[in-house]
Amino acid sequence: MKLKPKQKLKDKFNFKGQAAVEYLQTYGWVMVIIAIIGVALWYLGVFSPRSEVNVARGFKKIRVSDATIQYRANVAGNALNFTIVNGVGDFIRISSMTAEGDCNGVVDYGSEGLEAGEARNVGAINCDNLYRGESFYVKINITYTTKIGSYRITHKESGIIKGVAE
Repeated sequence: MKLKPKQKLKDKFNFKGQAAVEYLQTYGWVMVIIAIIGVALWYLGVFSPRSEVNVARGFKKIRVSDATIQYRANVAGNALNFTIVNGVGDFIRISSMTAEGDCNGVVDYGSEGLEAGEARNVGAINCDNLYRGESFYVKINITYTTKIGSYRITHKESGIIKGVAE
């Protein structure tokens, strides 16, 4: 049986299309595997070099000023000091502030409340004996109350403070 010229041209394109699909399929799997390996390495922190900057993350209403974070190593029992800023917009009264991680226990925050936008220096005691240049990680849990009319509403907030001991 003899093929017509149009049919020969049609068959010729079918084979090229199949080769292109096979090519894309083979290299597509390679790209997927490379992407999975890249995501796994990113998740493990391989691409995150150790930062020499102290940072606070996760705080929403009561903010921690990054510039004030200071972990004093080997000075009178190691201490973490930082400044909180009332970003709630109303007067708040902190009922408790605790630390977990490289510092544990109650954080010294003072007993009086904070007006909207007011800042206060606070400090964590019972911190691990780190050396200068070692990384630290502290989770801060804050419980505070606001007053709306005659009602007192309790809020909880937490965030992390991490960096390098000085």
